[in-house]
Amino acid sequence: HEKVAEKLKNVADEYYINADAIVGNHLELCGSFEAIDYLIKAAIRSKNHYANNEAIAYFSRAQKLLEKYGQNQPHAIDIALGLSEVLNQIGEADLAKNQLHHVLEQINSSVLPNYRIGDVYYQLGLNLYDLGEIDASRRNFENALVVLEKHQKECRLFSKTDIEREIGWIYWQKGEIDDSITHAKKALSLAQENSNTIAEGSARK
Repeated sequence: HEKVAEKLKNVADEYYINADAIVGNHLELCGSFEAIDYLIKAAIRSKNHYANNEAIAYFSRAQKLLEKYGQNQPHAIDIALGLSEVLNQIGEADLAKNQLHHVLEQINSSVLPNYRIGDVYYQLGLNLYDLGEIDASRRNFENALVVLEKHQKECRLFSKTDIEREIGWIYWQKGEIDDSITHAKKALSLAQENSNTIAEGSARK
């Protein structure tokens, strides 16, 4: 399986839609720690295509391997963050919230105290908005913005455009229309500055 995995790493992308899953399967079968990286990639690909059950299965397998080989803080945080995204997608907002608070605990006790902390705050902002906790949601978006300005590499899931858009929606929900429009205009301006047509489209909504 290890030899097959090595060969597939070089050619799988040319022939398979989910090459990471295939390589991860072989590495998992031969008991390689490297399988975790590939299973996480496969899970993220599945999540992005809304294959939620598949994504949960890949994340869970990666989690079991991590338990077998000993905790690796970045891997543990990546898995927990990914699971929280999937849980939000399938409407399990309370479970996602618990997962995100667990991630915060992991980060606070980590030797890498800033690792993906911005992504956690951003996800919590989205999650709490879905749960109707809009003031707490705004605070987490604001925390994410602070992290973005200081530790940009720890913010993989969002941009300043996203923060401005989401805060604009919060003010809209609160009936504070002028503030909502101000943030929406900021989001649109930032998207146009960065030639981000996807973000521009979402800002216009």
